[in-house]
Amino acid sequence: MKEHLMIDLETLGTVSNTVITSIGAVLFDSNGRVIDEFHSDVSMASCVDLGMKIDPATMSWWMGQSKVAQAHIVLPDETKRTLGEALLHLSDFLHEVAADPSETRVWGNGASFDNSMMQYSYKLVGEELPWKFWNDRCFRTVKNICGHIKPDPRLGTHHDALDDAKHQASHLIKISRAYPNVLDT
Repeated sequence: MKEHLMIDLETLGTVSNTVITSIGAVLFDSNGRVIDEFHSDVSMASCVDLGMKIDPATMSWWMGQSKVAQAHIVLPDETKRTLGEALLHLSDFLHEVAADPSETRVWGNGASFDNSMMQYSYKLVGEELPWKFWNDRCFRTVKNICGHIKPDPRLGTHHDALDDAKHQASHLIKISRAYPNVLDT
């Protein structure tokens, strides 16, 4: 049975070299059973030290979001993991809970967003991506093709990496019940 990882990032921009503020992920199987969850807040300073950028327009957008959504961003940096630590923590998580991390299908909400940022970040910190690049999947494409299958009511906070990953995984699982081959690819 294939395993799937839905990743969601909160960032301070929209391109690969953007500061990441938090990583959320949900591991689930082809039957739609949630196996485990992952969350890590990321030190902005550690990203900037690596040359990652902050987009002023995105910062402005964040100021218009709820205080609950902003909470992960405004935590003191010393309470967060460096980007390298967060990525190693994600790799450790996958190695602990996934049957075969390299074969895990990794979903992001946009072909050029979450997954490509993760690939860039792993390379930037000198670590190996724990999954094969050919196992990247685009949730946005699937949900647009299956637009008639609406997500269940939203739980949690919008723009919280783990809550967004949970919501996206739940929606993909719902889509897979109507189209079982979605998770078999």
